[in-house]
Amino acid sequence: MNTLEQIRKIEEEAKQKVDALRDQAKSELVRQIAAKKEELAALEAKYIELTGKNFKGEAIPRASKRVRINNEQRMTLLASIESMVRNAADGITTGEIVNRLNQPANLVRELLKESKNIRREGNRSSTRYHINS
Repeated sequence: MNTLEQIRKIEEEAKQKVDALRDQAKSELVRQIAAKKEELAALEAKYIELTGKNFKGEAIPRASKRVRINNEQRMTLLASIESMVRNAADGITTGEIVNRLNQPANLVRELLKESKNIRREGNRSSTRYHINS
């Protein structure tokens, strides 16, 4: 093997090693980019949850909370509300009931109006519900 052939052989081996290292570097960068995109998506979701808007300031449409329930579910929910009101020593607000039951506010208000066992005290934001004695 003459010197020229040795040079070509060494150059070819070096080229293969460089190509392999480039491929490895690309793969590593792709993994890092994917991890950062996931992290960024999680941060963006937190931002949207906190503000209700995206980075451009546009409002994000929220999912509808409309709930349709049958009479049996309605009675069960009403019994839960009455039990909650009964256990509240100083009465309870609509907001507290909504948060505890994780039900839409309009449904809770409707059931509170229907109940014959619950009385209302106060107006607007100071309204508290108590059990009739």
